[in-house]
Amino acid sequence: MKTSIFIAIVFAVLLFPFSQISSQQNIWEPVGNRLEGKDFTTLAVDQNDNLYVGIGNGFYKSTNNGDEWINIYDGLDGHDIYSIVFNNSGEIFIGTSNGGGIFKSTNEGENWIHLNDSLINFSIRKLEINNNDYLFAFIDFRGIYRSMDIGNSWEEVNNGLTNFIFNSTFISKLGPTKDFIFIGVGSLSDISAVFRTTDNGSNWEHMNLNLSGEFAWAFTSNSLGEVYVGTQSPWHHSNGRVSKSTDGGYNWSGAGYSSQIAILILDRNEFIYAGAWNSWGGGGIARTTDLGANWESFSSGLPTESFEYLVCNSQGILFAGISYEGIFRTTGTTTDVEEYYENVPNEFNLSQNYPNPFNPSTKITYTIPELSFITLKVYDVMGNEISSLVNEEKAAGIYEAEFDVANLPSGIYFYRLKAGSFVKTKKMVLLR
Repeated sequence: MKTSIFIAIVFAVLLFPFSQISSQQNIWEPVGNRLEGKDFTTLAVDQNDNLYVGIGNGFYKSTNNGDEWINIYDGLDGHDIYSIVFNNSGEIFIGTSNGGGIFKSTNEGENWIHLNDSLINFSIRKLEINNNDYLFAFIDFRGIYRSMDIGNSWEEVNNGLTNFIFNSTFISKLGPTKDFIFIGVGSLSDISAVFRTTDNGSNWEHMNLNLSGEFAWAFTSNSLGEVYVGTQSPWHHSNGRVSKSTDGGYNWSGAGYSSQIAILILDRNEFIYAGAWNSWGGGGIARTTDLGANWESFSSGLPTESFEYLVCNSQGILFAGISYEGIFRTTGTTTDVEEYYENVPNEFNLSQNYPNPFNPSTKITYTIPELSFITLKVYDVMGNEISSLVNEEKAAGIYEAEFDVANLPSGIYFYRLKAGSFVKTKKMVLLR
């Protein structure tokens, strides 16, 4: 078994209401060539950690975390890129403006194919793709279209929808809500709402979220099946908020952070990042490592508190896109940035491993409120010890252990954290 432990003691814990703090060391830095002065239209990262940036009449790719960029706009006929998705084979699909429809590349953007389908003359508000490579195109004032043959043909899937102004779209990739689609719809002249589909768009149902005149602007979800929504208020007259549902979207509660939410994303540790506009309640980036109970500032080093795009690659590096300011990235991964909490964790905790199910490795995060002798062990369903990940004294902080399997068969395994009288066990699934 290969085991690696990384200390991840990161930044001051902030309780709601959120307040900005100054950091002793910048979290963010500009990338080598940050495309300063460009008006960004989208930002994405593929499974090979290539970065893609759309700008007004332009499209760029970086293979080295933004240090250098390649112009891959040739063949896109003067259209702005509004949305980028990648299928399981690594093909790129982009939705464009100005009636450009959808383009596809099979070679990471070197060449583009204009999909000659029923959507060729439409402006695509958003593209999404699920785990089965079903494509979904969201077109304002017209509705939602689905392709189950990688874009060759499309069908309308609007049953149950009452509004076709799309503020946000999201397909859950993890846990019990995997492949559920959530959308936020509405405008100043229409009632805003959240809809959900659990059958690939064939039927849509209205979710019970009281928006109180706000717009649902961003979604994310975790492996526990929790769904988070970020809202904005019209004209930025007051704050939006982050809300959480633990039952797939039927019921919602506050998740401890209030601002004009522009984006929500999940990193590889399932920490949640909320990006907000600079508004009455302040902007910038906030982070929660405990499912929304507490939030901390994550903006030190950014030139402004208003930003538009945020992505995380497989290494745990975050990238932020800010029009005219450029592209910025975290100075380390989200698990090894060397900052410290002003207030250490106040309780022992063992988090759900990520990813789960996993193959061949998974990560386990745990917190320690005081100097303690810690054991973290893995067992099979018969109670036999499989691996000892941690067996030593640890200072207070947040830690991460990696469990890397060798010849274990598929099945259910358990991992147990023990520190004095504290004992907690969780289940994980190895899927070959």
